[in-house]
Amino acid sequence: MTVIEIGEELPAIKDYFEDEKTESLDKPSDKENKESFFQKVGFGGLWLLGVVLMLLYGMISYARLKKKVSVFSLNEDGVRKCEEISSPFVLGIFSPKIYIPFGFSEKTEEYIIKHEKAHIERKDYLSKIIAFIALSVHWFNPFVWISFVLFCKDIEYACAEKAIGEFDI
Repeated sequence: MTVIEIGEELPAIKDYFEDEKTESLDKPSDKENKESFFQKVGFGGLWLLGVVLMLLYGMISYARLKKKVSVFSLNEDGVRKCEEISSPFVLGIFSPKIYIPFGFSEKTEEYIIKHEKAHIERKDYLSKIIAFIALSVHWFNPFVWISFVLFCKDIEYACAEKAIGEFDI
């Protein structure tokens, strides 16, 4: 029979606590595991979800617009007139086309066509897609949103300036 004196440590208890101390140093706690999982997968997953949603929104919007302008009448300049739209624009990636609504005077239509042709010459339809992809990747950054809006305004002003410069005033 083993006699243990007062103040002496029990060997089994001592071994148990030493094992627990080394385990707690080696393994992070459950709380730490959950935090690191959320930080690694949660924030990355949230970012990826935002990117996917932005790109999906862009593709759905493009498909809807394509369907909306499927019925049109062709002008002598190759310009497509459509009843379903309210403002002129260029649509297409590989062979962009100009779409304008009905109801403009001849002089206004001439200006609009020059403006939209300026977009095609400058390849703004491609620049805008690249800018939208950058916006999709950086959707969480308000400065990128501001930059995108200002970029869109700048290309409109540049094409308006070019179209106005071609007229005799």
